[in-house]
Amino acid sequence: KPSISPSMIPSKVPSDQPTGDPTWSIKPSPSPSAAPTGNGVGPCTLPADCFGDTTSVRKTFNVKFYNGKVKKKKCAWAVGKPSHTDKRCGFQSVGLRCCETCCNACQGDAAGSRKFRIREKEVGDGIKFRKSCRWAATIPKRCELDSVKKMCCETCKDYLLGL
Repeated sequence: KPSISPSMIPSKVPSDQPTGDPTWSIKPSPSPSAAPTGNGVGPCTLPADCFGDTTSVRKTFNVKFYNGKVKKKKCAWAVGKPSHTDKRCGFQSVGLRCCETCCNACQGDAAGSRKFRIREKEVGDGIKFRKSCRWAATIPKRCELDSVKKMCCETCKDYLLGL
């Protein structure tokens, strides 16, 4: 149990339980910790075939829950509660789209066979440039486009890892 008045001499044995009334440091740390990385549970070394979360291409995606319900989510949701991270990152739709957030290897093309927006190729006239991973496979250099490599990690990984 912490004492009411702080001691100038630190104890040799730490207390068993954290205090219910912590104090703030008056003096900030001279060497603050680095920004968090990975899934929020601990540091992560990103697998080489993870080229980033697809949420920079599509902001939300559908997650089908065990009870059959479908809800729109973002990658940040997967790690929002550390005790739920493994379960949430285990959902197929999350694993396909959130390799960076979940610190996973590529689990397949997030786009599947569907077309998706390739913003790097769009011009300011309002025309949306939409292609599929098959389009990227015909000319592998297309995999260098940020939206393509994130949506088509399976299709693009051999080319991108060979750069």
